[in-house]
Formats: sequence, structure tokens, C-alpha cells
Amino acid sequence: MMRFGEKVLKPAVFAMLVLSGSGTAGAQEILLGTGSSDLMSVSLGRAICHIAQRAAGGSCQAVETQGAIESITNVAGGAIDFALVPADMQYHAINKSGPFAFIDASYSDLRSVFSLHTEAITFVVQDQSDAASFGELRGRRINLGSATSRDAKFAEVVLDALGWSGQDFAFVDRLPRQEQTLALCHRRIDAFVHYGAHPDPVLVQTAMLCGGRIVGFSDQESETLLMKVPYLSLMSLPPDLYESATENVQTLGVPMTLVAGSSVDDETVERLVAAVFEELARFRKMHPAF
Repeated sequence: MMRFGEKVLKPAVFAMLVLSGSGTAGAQEILLGTGSSDLMSVSLGRAICHIAQRAAGGSCQAVETQGAIESITNVAGGAIDFALVPADMQYHAINKSGPFAFIDASYSDLRSVFSLHTEAITFVVQDQSDAASFGELRGRRINLGSATSRDAKFAEVVLDALGWSGQDFAFVDRLPRQEQTLALCHRRIDAFVHYGAHPDPVLVQTAMLCGGRIVGFSDQESETLLMKVPYLSLMSLPPDLYESATENVQTLGVPMTLVAGSSVDDETVERLVAAVFEELARFRKMHPAF
């Protein structure tokens, strides 16, 4: 337990591509899709480009997109060179499943370059709660996230893999993130699901308002989830992420991955990989989640 204190590029991006040229073979410019502006992957993309330009020269631009589907589709089509996407979206693109099941595009040329930080699936409970893992939330009141959120997506993944349903809880709410902290503090719910990188400002705010604890999964729950959901990874959140944390929290998460299209030449890929890994210590200092 832890205590804590068919998508296309947007017109502006397309215009930039026309003016600068593609970032494929022989070109000095690298274009890296990051996802939308509210995601931490934008900061990640800018950090990678900063290090790449510092180490190897040339130009690297972090290009905001509307999300992983757009990023992957543009990489597969050759409009951009690289993209930062969660491993589950890479998995679904390759297997034509999930949100990619009905998209009329081929992703067989998608290439995995390397993985970065892992975004965790956790549950936040009231400070005085006796729940030590997800399984102990059975029969309690929980917020499983707003309908289209990643919180809700991974709540569904967990429930399906463990054979649970909404009937296993006393009450299920679908509040957006901006409302769930107050609901927990006012004791309208006993827990809420949280998906994302750590440390997270949402959880810092929860701690400031009313305290709280992060819980993850038991050994048995983790084993079942790893067996049934191939893109999940076991991870441990250290106690120094949040004020008053005293123990590691065992949980599962989804690695953030850098992908490329097969049309990107080997030299460009090698140059970017070398830049990041040769400056890995410096890179890790650019954001606590790294």
C-alpha cells in the first residue's frame, strides 16, 4: 500500500510536412507524433527530440496529434517517422482489434523501436480504508471513470480478465477525473480507478484535500492479468513518489512505446536510439516519470 501527500494529420501539421518534406531516408528532419496536448507523451516527445538534436544535430520536431490512432495511422502511412503510443494501442493495431478493428488500413509495417516509462493501473482509496488490493474493493462504492476515458478502458480490461462485473460493487459511478477526488473526499465513493504515469498531479491534489492511498493488485490477481492481457507489465511504484508513502505498491501497467514505419531508414532509427540511450541518465532527469 502507498500513502501519498482513418485518421489524417490536422491541416497545420500537414502543411508543415509539405514545407519540410518527409523525415524518411536521407533527410535530416525527424517528425515524431506525440498524441494530444493534454497527455504527458507531449513532454516525452519534446524531451526525445531535444536530446536527439543535441546529440546528432539535424532537426527533430515533436508533432501533436489527436491521439494514438492518428499517430499510428500516420506512421504506417509514412506521414511521420516515429510516434509515442501505449503498448495496448500498438498491440491492437497489429492485431486489428479494439479501436483498430474497423479501420480500413494496414499496420503490418509498424515497427517497435523501444519502450519507455510504464503507465500504471491503480486504485485510490480513502486513507482509513482497510483495502490492500483491488480484490478487497468488492462490495464497495467505486468510480470506474467516464465512458471514453483511459481510466474506464482499463477498469473494463481488469474486470473482464478477473471475471468481475459492475454487480460485484455496491455502487458504480462514471465521474470524470475533475469530480472524482471530491467524491472520494466527501465519502460518496470508496475508491476510484486511476490510469497514468506517476507521480501524477491528480493524486497530489487528492492527498492535499483529504489524504488517500494507492492500492494495486495481489500476486494472484497480477498473475491472472498478465496471463490474459499480453500488453500488461508488472511494475512497482516506489514509496518516494508521494509524500508519506511508506511501501512499494505492486501493480500492473502499460509501457509507453516508440514506434516507426518500415519506410524510415536504418540510419535515422539508429541515430535516434543512440541519442536517447547514450544520454539516458540525463533523459531520466527531465521528468520524474522517466
